[in-house]
Amino acid sequence: FVAGIYAGDPRELLLALTFPQLAALETQYGSVLRGFAASQKGKTGTRRRTITLRGGVQTLTDALAARLTHYHLGQAVSAIGKEQLAMRNAQLGASAYQLTINNQLAPLTYSHLALAVPAYAAAELLRPLHPAAAAALAAVRYPPMTLVYSAYDRPAVTHPLLGFGALNPRVEGTYSAGSIWTSSLFPDRVPAGQVLFTSFVGGAQFARQAQEPEAMQLAAVHQELSRLYGITGAPRWQGRYYWPRSIPQFDQHLAAARAAVAPLAAAGIVAVANWQAGVSVPDCVKHAQRTSRELAGQAG
Repeated sequence: FVAGIYAGDPRELLLALTFPQLAALETQYGSVLRGFAASQKGKTGTRRRTITLRGGVQTLTDALAARLTHYHLGQAVSAIGKEQLAMRNAQLGASAYQLTINNQLAPLTYSHLALAVPAYAAAELLRPLHPAAAAALAAVRYPPMTLVYSAYDRPAVTHPLLGFGALNPRVEGTYSAGSIWTSSLFPDRVPAGQVLFTSFVGGAQFARQAQEPEAMQLAAVHQELSRLYGITGAPRWQGRYYWPRSIPQFDQHLAAARAAVAPLAAAGIVAVANWQAGVSVPDCVKHAQRTSRELAGQAG
């Protein structure tokens, strides 16, 4: 389960980073089980549900983008510089940041910067000003991952596919780390009468498979799906997308990167990325909301 969510090696991942709620329960109550039992006492109400949006999660980001009034698209930031300014409020020496955009120094200066980029990209931007933080960020590991999409006629799949999907433990010697039953979760992903699997090939424990030729990957995934789910026909369609750097690994390197970046908040630089917030969409949304409120308060 842990290896599937984080595309990582459970032996390397840190509990305090991957499941901070469990770490807190263990610290407070002496064990996770005792803490979970205590936390459930007196709780009432409905269980949380997993939902999505018609047209995919991008519907949410498109709606947010439509409400923006000040933004610049297609602007490649390649460097962050610092300029010492004599501010009008007499705070001499207060710092402001200048950006190199599309290979030119931008005319505006900024008091605060929010880095919504992967750790390796943040490392490149911060290296001139904060080399130690940049080195820590550059050490964060991102294993390769290939997503393989396989569509079949529904009658050819004997498994009921009632649920979310299945993860494959490494000890079982499977080719993929697991598959999401995409059409069970999101019925509009394929035409009526078909089912769609999204299989995860790669990650820290399956890195070799992630980099194999496309034809080999598609054939291996089809063979594995056929065995696991009783598929009797050929795919109606298969495709793949390769991520050379997929999910940041929540291990000791990421812990060091977070610690190195934390002091930069006092200088007006914060991070709003999954290596800081967590890999899930809800975690990223909550972190971004909290950070934006803090920045708005600092800006007055």
